[in-house]
Amino acid sequence: MDPFKKTLLYAGCPKSITNCSPQRKCRGEFITGCEFTCEIAVFDTTNRDIKAILFDYPDIDLVQFYTNAINTRTHGLDVVLIGNWRINKTKLGLTLAANFNRSDIFGEIKTTDKISDTARYTSTLFGKEEKTTLEKGQPGEKIILFATITKGKFGFAVRNTHFGNTALVTIDTNPTDTLYESFSSKILTDISITYTPRSWLAITAGANNIFDVYPDRLKNYRNTGEGSDIYSNGASPFGYNGGYYFVGVSFNF
Repeated sequence: MDPFKKTLLYAGCPKSITNCSPQRKCRGEFITGCEFTCEIAVFDTTNRDIKAILFDYPDIDLVQFYTNAINTRTHGLDVVLIGNWRINKTKLGLTLAANFNRSDIFGEIKTTDKISDTARYTSTLFGKEEKTTLEKGQPGEKIILFATITKGKFGFAVRNTHFGNTALVTIDTNPTDTLYESFSSKILTDISITYTPRSWLAITAGANNIFDVYPDRLKNYRNTGEGSDIYSNGASPFGYNGGYYFVGVSFNF
Protein backbone atom coordinates (compact mmCIF):
# COMPACT_ATOMS: atom_id res chain seq x y z
CA MET A 1 0.00 0.00 0.00
CA ASP A 2 1.45 3.33 -1.01
CA PRO A 3 1.54 5.97 1.74
CA PHE A 4 -0.65 9.03 1.63
CA LYS A 5 0.86 11.97 -0.19
CA LYS A 6 -0.06 15.25 1.51
CA THR A 7 0.71 18.88 0.84
CA LEU A 8 -0.07 21.42 3.54
CA LEU A 9 -0.28 25.12 2.68
CA TYR A 10 -0.89 27.87 5.20
CA ALA A 11 -1.69 31.54 4.67
CA GLY A 12 -1.17 34.02 7.50
CA CYS A 13 -3.64 34.68 10.30
CA PRO A 14 -6.49 34.95 10.60
CA LYS A 15 -6.99 32.87 7.45
CA SER A 16 -5.50 29.45 6.67
CA ILE A 17 -5.62 26.98 3.80
CA THR A 18 -5.06 23.25 4.01
CA ASN A 19 -4.79 21.06 0.93
CA CYS A 20 -4.51 17.28 1.17
CA SER A 21 -4.18 15.19 -1.97
CA PRO A 22 -4.23 11.49 -1.03
CA GLN A 23 -3.65 8.67 -3.44
CA ARG A 24 -4.07 5.21 -1.99
CA LYS A 25 -3.54 1.87 -3.66
CA CYS A 26 -4.56 -1.35 -1.90
CA ARG A 27 -3.31 -4.68 -3.14
CA GLY A 28 -5.01 -7.68 -1.59
CA GLU A 29 -4.97 -6.23 1.91
CA PHE A 30 -7.29 -7.79 4.46
CA ILE A 31 -9.00 -4.69 4.06
CA THR A 32 -8.10 -2.73 7.26
CA GLY A 33 -7.47 0.70 5.86
CA CYS A 34 -8.70 -0.65 2.52
CA GLU A 35 -12.14 -1.69 1.39
CA PHE A 36 -13.62 -4.91 2.57
CA THR A 37 -16.24 -7.22 1.18
CA CYS A 38 -18.60 -9.13 3.41
CA GLU A 39 -20.51 -11.76 1.49
CA ILE A 40 -23.40 -14.00 2.36
CA ALA A 41 -23.35 -17.12 0.23
CA VAL A 42 -25.81 -19.95 -0.16
CA PHE A 43 -23.94 -23.17 -0.89
CA ASP A 44 -24.24 -24.96 -4.19
CA THR A 45 -24.47 -28.46 -2.73
CA THR A 46 -24.24 -30.00 -6.20
CA ASN A 47 -20.59 -28.93 -6.37
CA ARG A 48 -18.41 -31.88 -5.31
CA ASP A 49 -15.75 -29.67 -3.69
CA ILE A 50 -18.35 -27.90 -1.56
CA LYS A 51 -20.01 -31.21 -0.65
CA ALA A 52 -16.65 -32.53 0.55
CA ILE A 53 -16.00 -29.46 2.72
CA LEU A 54 -19.48 -29.62 4.27
CA PHE A 55 -19.65 -33.38 4.68
CA ASP A 56 -19.24 -33.18 8.49
CA TYR A 57 -21.51 -30.12 8.78
CA PRO A 58 -24.90 -31.12 7.35
CA ASP A 59 -26.80 -28.34 9.14
CA ILE A 60 -24.84 -25.47 7.57
CA ASP A 61 -26.28 -24.02 4.38
CA LEU A 62 -25.38 -20.31 4.71
CA VAL A 63 -22.14 -18.54 5.53
CA GLN A 64 -20.97 -14.97 6.09
CA PHE A 65 -17.31 -14.25 5.57
CA TYR A 66 -14.66 -11.61 4.97
CA THR A 67 -12.48 -11.62 1.90
CA ASN A 68 -9.56 -9.70 0.45
CA ALA A 69 -10.58 -10.53 -3.08
CA ILE A 70 -10.09 -7.11 -4.65
CA ASN A 71 -7.54 -4.37 -5.26
CA THR A 72 -8.65 -0.74 -5.03
CA ARG A 73 -7.16 2.60 -5.95
CA THR A 74 -8.42 5.86 -4.40
CA HIS A 75 -7.64 9.37 -5.63
CA GLY A 76 -8.85 12.37 -3.68
CA LEU A 77 -8.49 16.00 -2.74
CA ASP A 78 -9.26 17.61 0.64
CA VAL A 79 -9.37 21.40 0.97
CA VAL A 80 -10.06 23.45 4.11
CA LEU A 81 -10.35 27.26 4.19
CA ILE A 82 -10.68 29.03 7.55
CA GLY A 83 -11.19 32.74 8.19
CA ASN A 84 -11.90 34.82 11.30
CA TRP A 85 -12.60 38.53 11.35
CA ARG A 86 -13.59 41.17 13.88
CA ILE A 87 -15.79 43.97 12.57
CA ASN A 88 -16.37 46.62 15.25
CA LYS A 89 -17.76 44.52 18.11
CA THR A 90 -18.89 41.62 15.93
CA LYS A 91 -16.87 38.42 15.38
CA LEU A 92 -17.32 36.59 12.09
CA GLY A 93 -15.99 33.10 11.39
CA LEU A 94 -16.14 31.16 8.11
CA THR A 95 -15.00 27.61 7.36
CA LEU A 96 -15.19 25.89 3.99
CA ALA A 97 -14.23 22.20 3.90
CA ALA A 98 -14.45 20.08 0.78
CA ASN A 99 -13.58 16.48 -0.03
CA PHE A 100 -13.48 15.02 -3.54
CA ASN A 101 -12.52 11.39 -4.04
CA ARG A 102 -12.92 8.43 -6.35
CA SER A 103 -12.31 4.74 -5.69
CA ASP A 104 -11.77 2.23 -8.49
CA ILE A 105 -11.24 -1.50 -8.56
CA PHE A 106 -8.28 -2.73 -10.59
CA GLY A 107 -6.84 -6.13 -11.39
CA GLU A 108 -8.50 -9.52 -11.21
CA ILE A 109 -10.91 -10.60 -8.50
CA LYS A 110 -9.11 -13.15 -6.31
CA THR A 111 -10.71 -16.52 -5.73
CA THR A 112 -9.93 -19.54 -3.58
CA ASP A 113 -7.83 -22.52 -4.61
CA LYS A 114 -9.95 -24.80 -2.42
CA ILE A 115 -12.66 -25.11 -5.07
CA SER A 116 -12.11 -25.98 -8.72
CA ASP A 117 -13.76 -24.04 -11.56
CA THR A 118 -13.76 -20.83 -9.51
CA ALA A 119 -14.54 -18.76 -12.61
CA ARG A 120 -18.18 -19.75 -12.11
CA TYR A 121 -18.22 -18.09 -8.70
CA THR A 122 -16.34 -14.86 -9.43
CA SER A 123 -19.48 -12.79 -10.02
CA THR A 124 -21.05 -14.32 -6.91
CA LEU A 125 -18.03 -13.44 -4.81
CA PHE A 126 -17.79 -9.87 -6.04
CA GLY A 127 -20.42 -8.93 -8.61
CA LYS A 128 -22.12 -5.77 -9.83
CA GLU A 129 -23.77 -5.18 -6.45
CA GLU A 130 -20.51 -5.10 -4.52
CA LYS A 131 -18.63 -3.18 -7.23
CA THR A 132 -21.27 -0.46 -7.38
CA THR A 133 -21.45 -0.22 -3.58
CA LEU A 134 -17.69 0.23 -3.35
CA GLU A 135 -17.33 2.71 -6.21
CA LYS A 136 -20.63 4.64 -5.97
CA GLY A 137 -22.20 3.75 -2.62
CA GLN A 138 -20.64 6.84 -0.99
CA PRO A 139 -20.74 10.36 -2.45
CA GLY A 140 -17.77 11.39 -4.55
CA GLU A 141 -17.81 14.80 -2.94
CA LYS A 142 -18.82 16.35 0.37
CA ILE A 143 -18.70 20.12 0.92
CA ILE A 144 -19.35 21.94 4.21
CA LEU A 145 -19.78 25.70 4.63
CA PHE A 146 -19.90 26.78 8.29
CA ALA A 147 -20.43 30.37 9.48
CA THR A 148 -20.60 31.90 12.96
CA ILE A 149 -21.48 35.41 14.07
CA THR A 150 -20.99 36.55 17.66
CA LYS A 151 -21.99 39.94 19.05
CA GLY A 152 -22.35 40.67 22.72
CA LYS A 153 -24.40 37.99 24.40
CA PHE A 154 -25.74 36.50 21.15
CA GLY A 155 -24.22 33.94 18.84
CA PHE A 156 -25.52 32.61 15.54
CA ALA A 157 -24.26 29.57 13.61
CA VAL A 158 -25.28 28.07 10.27
CA ARG A 159 -23.84 25.02 8.52
CA ASN A 160 -24.65 23.81 5.01
CA THR A 161 -23.51 20.31 4.03
CA HIS A 162 -23.59 19.13 0.43
CA PHE A 163 -23.59 15.37 -0.26
CA GLY A 164 -22.88 14.18 -3.80
CA ASN A 165 -24.67 11.56 -5.89
CA THR A 166 -24.73 7.88 -4.94
CA ALA A 167 -25.98 4.69 -6.59
CA LEU A 168 -26.58 1.00 -5.94
CA VAL A 169 -27.34 -2.17 -7.85
CA THR A 170 -29.39 -5.15 -6.70
CA ILE A 171 -29.49 -8.52 -8.44
CA ASP A 172 -32.98 -9.99 -8.20
CA THR A 173 -33.28 -13.73 -8.68
CA ASN A 174 -37.03 -14.12 -9.06
CA PRO A 175 -37.11 -13.33 -11.91
CA THR A 176 -33.42 -12.73 -12.64
CA ASP A 177 -32.90 -9.02 -13.22
CA THR A 178 -30.43 -6.23 -12.45
CA LEU A 179 -32.11 -3.39 -10.55
CA TYR A 180 -30.35 -0.02 -10.74
CA GLU A 181 -30.99 2.86 -8.35
CA SER A 182 -29.46 6.35 -8.39
CA PHE A 183 -29.78 9.06 -5.75
CA SER A 184 -29.35 12.79 -6.36
CA SER A 185 -27.14 15.16 -4.37
CA LYS A 186 -28.63 16.89 -1.31
CA ILE A 187 -27.87 19.91 0.90
CA LEU A 188 -28.62 19.81 4.64
CA THR A 189 -28.77 23.01 6.68
CA ASP A 190 -28.22 23.30 10.46
CA ILE A 191 -28.93 26.54 12.34
CA SER A 192 -28.55 27.55 15.99
CA ILE A 193 -28.89 30.74 18.06
CA THR A 194 -27.24 31.06 21.46
CA TYR A 195 -27.94 33.63 24.17
CA THR A 196 -25.42 33.93 27.01
CA PRO A 197 -26.93 36.08 29.79
CA ARG A 198 -24.17 35.11 32.23
CA SER A 199 -20.65 33.79 31.76
CA TRP A 200 -21.76 30.47 33.28
CA LEU A 201 -25.11 30.14 31.46
CA ALA A 202 -25.96 29.65 27.77
CA ILE A 203 -29.36 29.01 26.16
CA THR A 204 -29.42 27.55 22.65
CA ALA A 205 -32.26 27.00 20.19
CA GLY A 206 -31.77 25.50 16.78
CA ALA A 207 -32.43 22.83 14.21
CA ASN A 208 -30.45 20.15 12.42
CA ASN A 209 -31.67 19.65 8.86
CA ILE A 210 -34.00 22.61 9.31
CA PHE A 211 -35.59 22.20 5.86
CA ASP A 212 -36.48 18.56 6.58
CA VAL A 213 -34.53 17.10 3.65
CA TYR A 214 -34.75 13.36 2.96
CA PRO A 215 -32.78 11.07 0.64
CA ASP A 216 -34.41 10.07 -2.63
CA ARG A 217 -36.84 7.20 -2.25
CA LEU A 218 -36.21 3.80 -3.76
CA LYS A 219 -37.78 3.81 -7.20
CA ASN A 220 -37.94 0.08 -7.92
CA TYR A 221 -40.49 -1.73 -5.77
CA ARG A 222 -38.43 -4.93 -5.83
CA ASN A 223 -35.69 -3.06 -3.92
CA THR A 224 -38.05 -2.16 -1.08
CA GLY A 225 -38.41 -5.56 0.60
CA GLU A 226 -42.08 -5.87 -0.33
CA GLY A 227 -42.63 -2.22 0.58
CA SER A 228 -40.98 -2.30 4.01
CA ASP A 229 -38.05 -0.09 2.95
CA ILE A 230 -38.60 3.42 1.66
CA TYR A 231 -34.98 4.58 1.55
CA SER A 232 -31.74 2.82 0.76
CA ASN A 233 -29.73 1.49 3.70
CA GLY A 234 -26.64 1.07 1.55
CA ALA A 235 -26.31 4.32 -0.40
CA SER A 236 -27.72 7.08 1.85
CA PRO A 237 -24.88 9.31 3.12
CA PHE A 238 -27.15 10.81 5.80
CA GLY A 239 -30.07 9.56 7.86
CA TYR A 240 -33.72 9.58 6.91
CA ASN A 241 -35.27 10.95 10.12
CA GLY A 242 -35.80 14.42 8.70
CA GLY A 243 -35.43 17.64 10.69
CA TYR A 244 -34.44 17.76 14.36
CA TYR A 245 -35.39 20.84 16.41
CA PHE A 246 -34.10 21.54 19.88
CA VAL A 247 -33.72 23.95 22.80
CA GLY A 248 -30.91 23.45 25.30
CA VAL A 249 -29.37 25.03 28.38
CA SER A 250 -25.71 24.65 29.32
CA PHE A 251 -23.89 25.58 32.50
CA ASN A 252 -20.18 26.36 32.82
CA PHE A 253 -18.56 26.12 36.23
